[in-house]
Amino acid sequence: MIRHVIWDWNGTLLDDVDHAVSALNLLLDARAMPRLDRDRYREHFGFPVRNFYEHLGFDFGREDFVTVSESFIAHYKRAAETAQVHAEVRSTMSALATAGIAQSVVSAMELTMLRGMLHSHALDQHLTHIRGLDHLHATSKVALGVELMNTLGAPASETLFVGDTLHDLETANAMGCQCLLFVHGHQTKARLAAGGAQLIDALSEVVELVRTHATASDQ
Repeated sequence: MIRHVIWDWNGTLLDDVDHAVSALNLLLDARAMPRLDRDRYREHFGFPVRNFYEHLGFDFGREDFVTVSESFIAHYKRAAETAQVHAEVRSTMSALATAGIAQSVVSAMELTMLRGMLHSHALDQHLTHIRGLDHLHATSKVALGVELMNTLGAPASETLFVGDTLHDLETANAMGCQCLLFVHGHQTKARLAAGGAQLIDALSEVVELVRTHATASDQ
């Protein structure tokens, strides 16, 4: 039985791929580097973000990664003011809450910014725990996930992580819990499938999975 659903934020709950691409293209324009379209971004985006930037041609021997990160976040904040959550987020989270399923968020976003965005979209009301990084550099969230798992004190077999990148799968594996990856986020369906993840096309499938587990446990 699934008793706790842990959500990723960017790309999973928040539909912000185009906003991230827009912010990143401002950095690329400033350096006369080739722009990204949505498809190329999703084919190459990954964690840690520093590696992704280096793949695009950023030279951190000549400029400071921290400064680049801060510039991206400044652009992203302005772009993401118009970002909305995915279509089924509110109904899915409400259905889980009604069913008595606890929910939390683990994100590679800086914690204060994360809390602010969750509050602005009125999603924090559903959340038991919120975990984000203490910096702006979008490194690994594995440690955050493991710490939360230890805090919950619940069996990993009763916990489900829902994300949109292979790093979310990596995080879930480190936590020892089940994982679903949403195919309309920051990485392509082909990349996620190649990583061996269980994929979902709609967030409502999370509710269906939870109900299936509940039914199986009653038999």
